[in-house]
Amino acid sequence: MDLRQLRYFVAVAEAMSFTVAARNLNISQPPLSMHIRALEDALGTRLFDRTHRSITLTEAGVVFLEQARLTLSQMESAVRLTKLAGQGETGLLRIAFTNSVPLIPGFAQLIRRFRRQYPLARLEIVHMPTGPQLRALEDRSIDIGLMRPAPQFQPPTHLRFVQLWNNELRVVMPTDHPLAALDRPLAITELADEPLILFPRDISCGLHEQITQLFNDAGTVPNLGQEAREAVTIVGLVAAGVGISLLPDVYASLQTAGIHYARLAAPTTNCPLYLAHHNDTPTDLATRFVALAHSDIASASLPIASAARPRTTEASEPIPA
Repeated sequence: MDLRQLRYFVAVAEAMSFTVAARNLNISQPPLSMHIRALEDALGTRLFDRTHRSITLTEAGVVFLEQARLTLSQMESAVRLTKLAGQGETGLLRIAFTNSVPLIPGFAQLIRRFRRQYPLARLEIVHMPTGPQLRALEDRSIDIGLMRPAPQFQPPTHLRFVQLWNNELRVVMPTDHPLAALDRPLAITELADEPLILFPRDISCGLHEQITQLFNDAGTVPNLGQEAREAVTIVGLVAAGVGISLLPDVYASLQTAGIHYARLAAPTTNCPLYLAHHNDTPTDLATRFVALAHSDIASASLPIASAARPRTTEASEPIPA
């Protein structure tokens, strides 16, 4: 039994005529009749009741027609999806993102546009800190990473980093804090005695390293008060008066009651977010996603904090702060 026999059977069953079916299939009637007889022999039952003037489906034929149509439809679907997969338009794309990414309007627009252009692609989108993202890229358990690596991070040669968005670090403090009343950017040295609530270093968060470097460059060290693994927790602790923090300005969109976001006077307070992917043998869907991100930013269709342009970081250079 083969797919050709199934197609021949369906053609005869729908036409209820060997003559008409043969004409529709562009074959002669004797070979068609032979294929149907061979199919019945293989099944061990008659599919048609034949008379001199007409044919009808047997009960077994009615059942087999339904299943034959289903099988042919599934085969057509498999062929179509396989071709689309070969063209990079279907399959699974695994994307990981760090804490602040969902707050960036451009992220939602990029995902929506990708889903519209590639509706058959399956997206697996998970929250993951920067450190685990780098490890997941190494073992290829994700295809795309959206992360904020430390300024000193040296990307390996097999990974490619493209700057998508550039946020600005802001001082997060209670609205009744004395520094909140100052109508000017704050110097790092003014924060030296303030207890800081930061992401822990053990999740390899680039923000922790960048903030430490900012204090060191100002000739001081951060006063580490408490650590929290979620930005929402950090903001909540700040609102409770536990300390202050430094976070990307996208968190201001949370509009948490009792929180003031002040600008920094430090010369390097930009906080870039990078798209990372494999430079060698990336998946077709990953390639399409990266290209779409490039095109959206180039056409300014994505809102980009600080008007950052896309930038590719070569593996031999450290990622700038």
